[in-house]
Amino acid sequence: SSDPGVLELVVQSTTEEVMEYLASPYQNPDNPMDFAYAEMRFEDACAAAAKLMQQGRIIFCPIAHSHPISWFISPQNRTSHAFWLRQDFDVLTHCNNLVVLKLHQWERSVGVNAEIQFAIENLIQIEYLDPGDL
Repeated sequence: SSDPGVLELVVQSTTEEVMEYLASPYQNPDNPMDFAYAEMRFEDACAAAAKLMQQGRIIFCPIAHSHPISWFISPQNRTSHAFWLRQDFDVLTHCNNLVVLKLHQWERSVGVNAEIQFAIENLIQIEYLDPGDL
C-alpha cells in the first residue's frame, strides 16, 4: 500500500516550491586536468547541497549530478565548458533562483561566471552564498 502523505508531499513540492540551482566552481582554473581538485570541489558542492536541502530548500546541484557522469564522457568533452554548460543552462531555465556558492576562487570559474551571466540575461534571481554561512 502506498503512503498518502508521500503523494501529498510530491504534489505539493511540484506545484508550490521554488527550485534553486547551486552553482559552484569545479575545475582548477590553472589546470583543468587536476582531477583531485575537481573531486574536492564535488565533495564541497555535495556538502553544501545537503545542508541547503536539510533547510527545506529544493536544490539542483549540477556538480553532484555531472561529476559521476563525467567519468563516462569522452576526454574531449569531459573538460569542455561548452559541453557542460549546454546541459546546465537547460536545467537553469527551469529554476527560480541561482545560488552561487562562493568557494575559493569562485570568481575565476568560467562555468560559474557563465551561469551568472545566463541568470542575469534570463531574469533569474541570484543569491551569493558564503560556505561559512551554511
